[in-house]
Amino acid sequence: MKRPLLLFVQLFVLLGLVLVTSSLPTDHPITNHTTSSKARSRGNKDAFQNCRNGRIAPYIEQAFEDAELILGNAFDMMDLLIPLFYADGTGLLLPDKATKQGRTFDEDNVFSTYSFLIRRLYFPDNPDWNRGNMDAMLHARTMLFTMKYTIQQYLLGNHIPGHPKLQMYCDETEYMFEYNDRGTRYIDDYPQATNPYNGMYFVSRAVGSHSAHTGHIWVGVTEICEESRGQTHRNIGSLVIPTLDVYAYVENPSPQNLDETLTLCPARSDQWITAESNSVMDGLELRRLHVPTNSEPNAYQKAALDKLTYQKSDIGWLGQFLVTTLIHELSHTEAFTPKGIQQKDIECLASGEPVITSGSIQCLYSVAKGTDGLDPHTNTPQGHLDAEALTLFAMALWANSATWWKSYEARRRQKDPQPQ
Repeated sequence: MKRPLLLFVQLFVLLGLVLVTSSLPTDHPITNHTTSSKARSRGNKDAFQNCRNGRIAPYIEQAFEDAELILGNAFDMMDLLIPLFYADGTGLLLPDKATKQGRTFDEDNVFSTYSFLIRRLYFPDNPDWNRGNMDAMLHARTMLFTMKYTIQQYLLGNHIPGHPKLQMYCDETEYMFEYNDRGTRYIDDYPQATNPYNGMYFVSRAVGSHSAHTGHIWVGVTEICEESRGQTHRNIGSLVIPTLDVYAYVENPSPQNLDETLTLCPARSDQWITAESNSVMDGLELRRLHVPTNSEPNAYQKAALDKLTYQKSDIGWLGQFLVTTLIHELSHTEAFTPKGIQQKDIECLASGEPVITSGSIQCLYSVAKGTDGLDPHTNTPQGHLDAEALTLFAMALWANSATWWKSYEARRRQKDPQPQ
């Protein structure tokens, strides 16, 4: 069964935040905070899982372990891809690697997967485009390495200097409250105010670990996650707040007050659990679909490929898993990416209505081809900066008992190495 590609949205679509501290005058807050998208201790670490949903929490931990392997494999594949090109910055392929016939299966799979998901790697008649290839590939390599390394450090419980704290939740009700830590509401602290005000709902949040303040601050939100599918509003105390149909979102840190936050929306928890259990029962367990480099699929993987092709599974099939959501969202965070560099949600505008790559296979294709989603200032392609493109690139290279680049559908592998 084909699955929709619509997976994620970053917080700038979901929340409009306004921060308030007791030092501000007793009228409406004026400081805009624009954002982009464990209680169990692991030691002196940078990320904390605070999820109180006992059903999904173990799956989150497993998703981190899976993500480390998936991103590590994609990084290794970049080290297979980059040497196919001259090192002189021209972006030209080496003569013996310029055609499919000269490349091994793994070389051709990473070349083709990158070309169709992130950026076309070779336009013989476009030297300017080709010169941009190496910078784009090096960006992807750096991003994959950093994400793999920071996830590894999270799993080990280690601290990484210079990275913000990331707080992870399964519901906004785990960290948003109508009353603050002093037992007062927003309208109690600001008697002349109303809540909501101009579509903004003011809720209480604990300050971050780095904040000069203590206790809670008031934060304005416009929408929050659904608790169940199809829900249009939900409560934070007596506040009835509109909802948005998304899978997860990241709130980047406030320099003065808030830690970075990743929220996995509760309406999707059952879907992630079901996807995991169904894939195991159907003989399509994601962890078993990876074929090592220079190897051929085993019996399980060949049977899985038959099922994927029979079902006409497209690349959206890879998006049903929690690990896919996690990788996408972590690429938006400051805690798990290179300093000052986070992946974005690139928009396509050709259809007249803005759409991001996670919402449209056509947009994904156009961004990789360089016909849409261009940088508005430089008019240059941005596929290497797109969170969804990087995520699906890593997922497709992991589930390489099939290839996923042609028509974005599961296809049979070609050029498998001969059994030894």
